[in-house]
Amino acid sequence: MLQIDCAITLNQRHFEYKQSLDLKNRCIGISGDSGCGKTTLLRIIAGLETRATGIITLNDCILQNSNKAYVQPAYNRDIGFVFQDTRLFPHLNVLANLNYALKRAKNKNFSLERVINAFSLTPLLKRMPQMLSGGEKQRVAIARAILSSPKLLLMDEPLSGLDLAQKNDLLKYFNQIKTEFNLPIIYVSHIEQELNELSDEIIYL
Repeated sequence: MLQIDCAITLNQRHFEYKQSLDLKNRCIGISGDSGCGKTTLLRIIAGLETRATGIITLNDCILQNSNKAYVQPAYNRDIGFVFQDTRLFPHLNVLANLNYALKRAKNKNFSLERVINAFSLTPLLKRMPQMLSGGEKQRVAIARAILSSPKLLLMDEPLSGLDLAQKNDLLKYFNQIKTEFNLPIIYVSHIEQELNELSDEIIYL
């Protein structure tokens, strides 16, 4: 069982969140109006929003405890993050982007070949990011996040900005994240249809 417990506050944005989530092999959808704090919540869990105060635990691992002035650095949290804008390294081709994550993974749970095959990336390996479509970039970004062997995958509106064909193409890969790679997901979106299709549970902020 993988469980994350959050009791956090971000005063600058009047953001407060307290909940315990059972995450094992599940996709938890996060929805809500624009500006309600969906992305902020992901950034806090990932350790990218350092102004937040409170306590966050992932199973028995303490990610943050403001009472003890402790915040675990983002690079030590074993949490993968897929951003809207993919954030691929523009000077590296697809293979080099993937190898970057693999080389820095503390635990190499997934082989490069397995991930490449799962996301049909073989034809793209020598391409530079600027030569990829939006959907192809997201496939590479998701694959790169998986190669870091995270305990938890955070996804911030990864289908945003894609046309319908690209969305439909990418959606068929999402279930593999839970089934083939056995990774729990916290998935942020404001599209109800998308959340209903992908999520086992939806939380509204």
